[in-house]
Amino acid sequence: MPDLLLSAVEYSGYISIVKFLVFLVLFFPWLPLLSWVYADAEAVGTKAVFWTAIVFGLGAAAAIIWLVMPVFIIGMLFYLIVIGAASVSYVMHRNARVPDFDRVLTAGHLKGLFTSEEKKLETLKSFIFITANNNEVPVPQPQTPDFFGYKVAHDILTDATWRRASDIVFSPTPQNYNVAYYVDGAALKQPTIARDRMEYFVRFVKNLADLDADEKRKPQKGKFRVYQNKENTEWEVATAGSTAGEQVQLRHITQQTITKLADINLTPNQYEQLNKINELKQGLFIIAGPKKSGVTSTFYALLRNHDAFINSVNTLERKPSAELPNITQNVFTLSDTGTTTYAKKLQAV
Repeated sequence: MPDLLLSAVEYSGYISIVKFLVFLVLFFPWLPLLSWVYADAEAVGTKAVFWTAIVFGLGAAAAIIWLVMPVFIIGMLFYLIVIGAASVSYVMHRNARVPDFDRVLTAGHLKGLFTSEEKKLETLKSFIFITANNNEVPVPQPQTPDFFGYKVAHDILTDATWRRASDIVFSPTPQNYNVAYYVDGAALKQPTIARDRMEYFVRFVKNLADLDADEKRKPQKGKFRVYQNKENTEWEVATAGSTAGEQVQLRHITQQTITKLADINLTPNQYEQLNKINELKQGLFIIAGPKKSGVTSTFYALLRNHDAFINSVNTLERKPSAELPNITQNVFTLSDTGTTTYAKKLQAV
């Protein structure tokens, strides 16, 4: 008799082990999501209890509906849609309250998830900033304003150096900053940068160049250096106020290589004409041209072909790019216009 009763007991099919396991796999990640929403909401300064209650209530209701819904797949999809909608709503809310670089589920954030924090810090440590006072800048503590400025400056200068940019120009607009690299004299437009991100960057590079970080209207100019791959790179930063915001320009200061006239890629006709001038022993030579047109290279190549030790060679330049041995380099700046003129300065040479 007991055997007959046992044989009559069969699995009725009310519970599917596979479906139950699927339910558990999708349900339990919801619990850490609640903890993250609460902790993150407190960190960004929004309503932690409100948003935690929203995610909890919607998730619990969706889970119950999933369990009682006759069609398992439809219930599962409904649960995932509700949890996803609640999560995305919170992410959109918190991203609107934080700077661009502190947002989650963005392309940059998702890319960073596949890189370990140790590797990120090692990359930053291999890129050393040196202030105008020759002090090395250590990597700031993560999630601080100084760290954000450090990180943005690292990313911009690394990219600009890789692209051989000689100048980086940041132009403010009401929403963001337009960015342009100048490579071989040509302007190359780059992706825009959010204004809040630029604020951290500008303050950081101003501190590097020993400028007044709080002065946003008056023009300022300074220098700093970067040490990477056993090489020192010097940058000049210039800032000036405008109606749209603070304009910023970085110029890569390179050591001018003084080459011969035959080595600056002149056409045969150009070389012949310049070489005739170059053979003259005395006189006044005026080298002029548009910016980034090769004036400095041509000018220094002409000087390179004269024996400055035997001949008396004087120059009048607005901004010398290199120190020339045995050559007297005179500088004319715009500040001289109050006391003298270019013609008078030239006569005095």
